[in-house]
Amino acid sequence: MRIIAFICLFFAALYLPLWLFALGAVAYAFTFRAYELLVLAVLIDAEFGEPGTGAYRYTASVAIALLFAALVRPYLRFYA
Repeated sequence: MRIIAFICLFFAALYLPLWLFALGAVAYAFTFRAYELLVLAVLIDAEFGEPGTGAYRYTASVAIALLFAALVRPYLRFYA
């Protein structure tokens, strides 16, 4: 299940709008311990990032989302 969800998220990152990928990434981060999203974000930054600026927007936003999910997860009733 996790591998299929990640493959779907991978293709969403490549072919769907950013907001749809972001919704999927947040859902994936709350469902699994999603450290592989950082690798996906680095690959997206390498492919679609702005050359020469060094702005790693996907990587930074995914890292913040993963940190938020890790901090909030213990307080959610769904995981209790």
